[in-house]
Amino acid sequence: MAKNQQNPSTTNPSTFIKGMIKDVDDSFYPKGGWYHARNLVNHSKDGNEGTISNEPSNTFCANAPYPIIGAIHLNADRWVIYSTNNTDSEIGLFSDDACTYSRIAVDFGNSCLNFNLNYIIIGVSKENFDCTFQVYWADSNNPDRTLTVERPAFLQNCRDENNTLLPGPPNYITVGCITCTDRLDPIHGTPLIDCDKIRLAPLVKLPCVTVSQGPSGGSILNGSYYAVIAYVLNSQRVTDYFTPSNTQALFDHDNAASSLLITIDQMDTTHFDYFELVIVRTVNSQTSAKKIGVYSTRQSQISLDTINEALESVPVEFIPLRTPNYEKSDGIYEVGDYMLRVGPRSRFDFNYQPLANRIITKWQAVAYPSDYYVKGGNATGYMRDEVYPFFVRWVFDTGDRTASYHIPGRPSLPSDLVSPAFNILPDDPNNVKLWAAQSTASITAGGINNPGIAPALPDGGIPIAEGNMGYWESSEKYPDKKADIFNASAHPWSTIPIPPYAGTLIDQYDLCGEVIRHHKFP
Repeated sequence: MAKNQQNPSTTNPSTFIKGMIKDVDDSFYPKGGWYHARNLVNHSKDGNEGTISNEPSNTFCANAPYPIIGAIHLNADRWVIYSTNNTDSEIGLFSDDACTYSRIAVDFGNSCLNFNLNYIIIGVSKENFDCTFQVYWADSNNPDRTLTVERPAFLQNCRDENNTLLPGPPNYITVGCITCTDRLDPIHGTPLIDCDKIRLAPLVKLPCVTVSQGPSGGSILNGSYYAVIAYVLNSQRVTDYFTPSNTQALFDHDNAASSLLITIDQMDTTHFDYFELVIVRTVNSQTSAKKIGVYSTRQSQISLDTINEALESVPVEFIPLRTPNYEKSDGIYEVGDYMLRVGPRSRFDFNYQPLANRIITKWQAVAYPSDYYVKGGNATGYMRDEVYPFFVRWVFDTGDRTASYHIPGRPSLPSDLVSPAFNILPDDPNNVKLWAAQSTASITAGGINNPGIAPALPDGGIPIAEGNMGYWESSEKYPDKKADIFNASAHPWSTIPIPPYAGTLIDQYDLCGEVIRHHKFP
């Protein structure tokens, strides 16, 4: 069926019908014509078409001290403005209704904010639960940052009740009243922004956790126990679990009759008020983890005489997980109720393997009283005449970790490769080397006739001997990636002096294609 045809309208309300006419007398002006139409538009300021009004104009409202490189809307008429001239940088608050601009933070000399005209700032804002506003921004040049508009983080000078200046950040453990004031720029007299505190990936102190047997009895089952902690904000865990504590063995003939004492040092009380404590246990060959609770970061000791089975369980596979910390990104955007970081980039990556190849390890024997472990001692070592793989890795001040770089076992000496005095394999004597038949470890200090090579340890242990590891090699070889990893001309550390081993300079910079070596104890 044919559709009904309708004549289209020939009138468009958004166009002038007759325009401006200036060559006739006023009495002859037709309807829809205008004699003078300077700054005229054919719609109203409210958007109504078919009417005429004056064209909107601009007037000076306020200005930032430097060229603007970014702006983030807070609410209503308020904006956070970022400006710089590549020498000085400033963050300010602009109100377009009141036409006012006020400074939030300034960095004379650009040693902290480091804004740059070539890097535009892109970010978002949100309202906090305490009615303050938080801004998040990125410029792909500096670490991503966040700042509370009403309470910027400034460097502070803190003094105790004796008016003594305290070094570094506030020492909240100090007894007495502590007074802190903003640290001022010595030339301009303005507060100095603390760029470490406004990082989106904060610099954190890594806690050190130690577990020992409690001094009194309890109802904890016999088994092995260790502790891990993570920092908490607003009742949510915001970091990975840090390095586990030592392992503490518990045993009593009554089985459930022991307790645990957890000691925590180096807590970060500047950025975090609370931490989460998890105990990982192996009882009757079954491993499980229990969330004990959330504690103040100012608490240094926790005593446990029982572990309630009703406590929340934590999957053991979550304990070693590591989430990378992204240092910077190209921009931060708001999508619905989510904040998205576009083009994130993680920490600086580097190749430490050439230097790890040059690490020389030694063994040390420590004597303990015969009842040391019966009384709950937890210093454990390695089994004699066994082979162990070791590695080294770096931990960043953001809590992130590098890859694990293998530490090769010691290089062989000519004496390791001779045939043994006795025949291990009569059918194939040429394949037997001394290192495969007996220990090639050596004593360099101490021994039965000369104990006490070092002062006693805090737990009562007495070092009695030390020396070089035995030689050991695998039938497998290291990957041959010399062109990519061990290019001496591309890595300045290849010029580092070679460490001596047994009086001989043996270069272990490049082990590509060589046999894999581990460490053999005496």
